[in-house]
Amino acid sequence: MLFCLHPIMTYIGRFAPSPSGPLHFGSLIAAVGSYLRARAQQGRWLVRIEDIDPPREQPGAATQILHTLERFGLHWDGEVIYQSQRHERQCNQGFTHHVFPPNSSPAATQARLNRD
Repeated sequence: MLFCLHPIMTYIGRFAPSPSGPLHFGSLIAAVGSYLRARAQQGRWLVRIEDIDPPREQPGAATQILHTLERFGLHWDGEVIYQSQRHERQCNQGFTHHVFPPNSSPAATQARLNRD
C-alpha cells in the first residue's frame, strides 16, 4: 500500500486593486472578505497593485489605496507587488504573447498596427 504525503498548503488570500482613484466601498468590502478568509485559515494576505493601464491611473492612487487598507486594519504580508514590474519582467523572460482580437488573424492585426 502506498501513501502519498502532501505538504500542508498555506492559504493565500489576495487583493488586487487598480490605482484608478480612491478605493471605493465595493473594493473595500472585497478586501475585507479576502483578508478575513486568509486570517481565518491562518494564511497569508497579499496585495498586488494592478498598475498596467496607465491612461486610467491617477497619480498617488496606489499610495492612497494602501493607506486606506491600513486605516481599516488590513495589513498585508510581505511586500506589495506592482503588476507593471511583474509584467516587464515576464516580457523580458519571454513569458508573454500577443493576444489578437476575435475574428482577426495575426497578419491582419499586424497590418492594422503598422498603419497606425
